[in-house]
Formats: sequence, C-alpha cells, structure tokens
Amino acid sequence: HDEAVLRKIIRDNNFSTGLARQIWSTYRHQTVTKETKLRKQDIDRMMDMPLKLHMKISAEMYKSALQHMPVFAKAAKVCSDEVPLITHHTLTEHLGSPQQEVFHSNSCIGAAICLVQGSMGYQIANSDEPGEKEQYSLKENEWVCEGA
Repeated sequence: HDEAVLRKIIRDNNFSTGLARQIWSTYRHQTVTKETKLRKQDIDRMMDMPLKLHMKISAEMYKSALQHMPVFAKAAKVCSDEVPLITHHTLTEHLGSPQQEVFHSNSCIGAAICLVQGSMGYQIANSDEPGEKEQYSLKENEWVCEGA
C-alpha cells in the first residue's frame, strides 16, 4: 500500500527521474533495515518508574558515550553524584534510519549527537568552494554537532 501511494505522489508531482530514484532508494533501504531496538520511552511501565531509578538507568545507558565528551568526562570527575541527574534531563535516545536527515539547514545549534551503535555518515556544504560537499563518517562513541 505504501509503495502505491509513493508511486502516486511521484507521478502526481512530476518528480524528475533522478529525484524519483533517490526517493525509491531511500524508501527501500529504510524498509529493509528498519531498526527494531526498543527505547526506554517505548515501554509504558518503564516510564512509570520512580525518578531516581530513571536517573540511574540513564546514567548507565549513556555512560560509555559520555566518557568521550569532554564536558561530561570532567563532570564525572568533579561531581560524579550529579551525573545521573544530568544524563536524565539532558540526553534522549533516538533511533536513526538510513538516509535520515539529522541536521537541517538554518536550524540553531541545540543538540549534539553521540553515535552509540552502528555507523553514521554525513555531508556538509564546503564554505570554501560553493556547491562542494565534505563527507564525514562517525564511529561508535563519537560526538557531532553542527550549526547551519
């Protein structure tokens, strides 16, 4: 059913062949590699647990990632008792999918991403050479943020 609707959208909007191919490639890639990992916010009973337990869960879930971000590494040394509170209120888990846009143009810098599992590649416009894009790849436990 989704494919029929997608076909109709492409046809009705008279998308170019190149754009249509890109849409189909992304669609197929996303449906084949659909992420199945559950996040804690996906489980109702998990969300009903006490706040202190939530803080401990967050601290343990994100501990390895946080060790690679200098500000969190310093916080862990200086005020380790506060790290569970910080992680609970500042970090959220997002499951990504192939070809997903992470940073949108003209958006404010309001988040950093830490890759915890899998891989991520992205490209940014090269300010030195208009029209050129620079390619980057992230490995697990690497952080990235980008301003438009």
